[in-house]
Amino acid sequence: MKRHFVILTFALLTLNSCNNEVKKELTGNSFTIWKTDVNGNKIEKSEYKQFDEKGNLLKWIQFGNGNALADSFSYEYKDNLLIKKVRFTNDELFSQTTYEYNENKKLKLETEFDRNNVFQSSSKHIYLSDYVKAVENYSNSNELYSIDSLKYDNKGNLIEETQFLSDGYWFQHHTYEFDNNNNLIIQKSEANPEFDGVGIVEYKFEYNAENKKVKKTANVPDTGLEYYYYEYDK
Repeated sequence: MKRHFVILTFALLTLNSCNNEVKKELTGNSFTIWKTDVNGNKIEKSEYKQFDEKGNLLKWIQFGNGNALADSFSYEYKDNLLIKKVRFTNDELFSQTTYEYNENKKLKLETEFDRNNVFQSSSKHIYLSDYVKAVENYSNSNELYSIDSLKYDNKGNLIEETQFLSDGYWFQHHTYEFDNNNNLIIQKSEANPEFDGVGIVEYKFEYNAENKKVKKTANVPDTGLEYYYYEYDK
């Protein structure tokens, strides 16, 4: 029997947002990600991202079917450190997340509140060196519900992350491969079949001469290949 938990969505958001969402990608640039057919013809918008001159993510928009706005996120910084994220769903405030740092300016705590400023969840970052090695995720009752285990290469690139639930079951597993320019070229993601995982989803990324992403291909076991194109604003 497959296991189902209410925390499924929270765990997904935590693992992705903690470790990859605001990674610096561009400097003073923005782009739209289009879903395309195999020949590169645009089908619909998938995402939009905007960065400041320091490469900090300022805005992230996710689109649903037919280019409909689904979720959007805005980000605030102080001394070049992320201090707040605001999420809107269907143009209405959904949640706010605040970020706190240790004396070495390393992220130590993320705290999420709902639209009424009621505590929802938190994530504590644990360091064994210069890089975070684990993230403890707590529910709105301050109970530990999952732990993210992280591994890095000698260049500081995140190369593997696994999320374990508090009962010991692994929930998600991701691996990342980089080229000589530290560009992410392959990502493999898998959810435990006990949680309706469909198998390993593989993403491949292509870059231009300026090391900007230009294409993404997703190989999803139950639906097949999906194609995406990055269109940069002038």
